[in-house]
Amino acid sequence: MNKYCSHFLKATFFFALLFTMSFHVLHAQETTDTVAAIVNQKPEKNSKAKIGALYYGVASFYGNKFIGKKTASGEMFSQEKYTAACNALPLGTWVKVTNMKNGKSVVVKTNDRLHPKMNRILDLTMVAAHELGYVGKGLAKVKVEVIEKPKKKTKPQGKAKSKKKSKPQVKAKPQKKSKPQKKTPSKVKKKK
Repeated sequence: MNKYCSHFLKATFFFALLFTMSFHVLHAQETTDTVAAIVNQKPEKNSKAKIGALYYGVASFYGNKFIGKKTASGEMFSQEKYTAACNALPLGTWVKVTNMKNGKSVVVKTNDRLHPKMNRILDLTMVAAHELGYVGKGLAKVKVEVIEKPKKKTKPQGKAKSKKKSKPQVKAKPQKKSKPQKKTPSKVKKKK
């Protein structure tokens, strides 16, 4: 009996372990699929994102190979603009992106799409990624909040670095007043 009991317990333990592992694997796959579905969902045409909607995910930034190419909205891509690629929000949506690690934030406009298989929430321009402080790392966990279009037509949060290097202006130093020199009679040699 002990021989059969031992085999039965081992088999029961094995099947319980197998069931638990398969449940966790299926649940993990379901969670991954859900996140991918949210990030890669295509918004309906002519739809607007709900102001105040929050999204959490990983952000990256564009490579330089896209400079000068057309985005999904038809605009020319530039690393110096405050824009982003996003599959979850309609084009033209303004969002406030906050780096969860350091609390820095920037306001950008979505004007492009990510590759459908990419599970990142945003792909930011270099100037926006630099402001969030993750250019050296490449990726950052971010919070994305849908906001209304900013009223001012200025750069959303900070200044982009211009390519032109301006020459520093040198201020003229005030000249010190020199003391008048005393004129001393010079010795003149007489010719003989």
